[in-house]
Amino acid sequence: MTPDLSVARPLHRLRLFTALLCAGVLWCQTDALAQDTTPLLQVYLDCERCDEDHIRTQITWVDYVRDQDQADVHVFVTASRTVLDGEQYELSFIGRRDYAQWRYTFRRTVDQSATNDEEREIVIGAIRAGLVPFVTELDPEAFTVHYDRTGARKPEETL
Repeated sequence: MTPDLSVARPLHRLRLFTALLCAGVLWCQTDALAQDTTPLLQVYLDCERCDEDHIRTQITWVDYVRDQDQADVHVFVTASRTVLDGEQYELSFIGRRDYAQWRYTFRRTVDQSATNDEEREIVIGAIRAGLVPFVTELDPEAFTVHYDRTGARKPEETL
């Protein structure tokens, strides 16, 4: 009995095509990974009243870790009411590991008339600004800064 070559040839071509396609995809992934070997800053976010999921989607140029012992920076955020019924956030950036000597704190006040989205964006902007010194130490060539003194434009993610 002779094999039916009309079926065997298309299957052979399909297998060859699939193998070449897979090899191309793997090569592209390996090439993309090889291009950026700079490690990202490891951040432990400690904020009970923050929308941490939203922060993670807005600040994507760091790695978030669940264990503070694995972090380069421990971001500790507390909030308290102001006399005029606004909200005052205190943000502490505590260096760990290679940054153990670094520690600073600053505050952001949110007016009582601010919407939840405005309040959330103020906190994100403060966290973003607080992480800049750590990132510049890790990889000074990795980012650019856009500064708008009027506050008219929304800051862009440029890291």
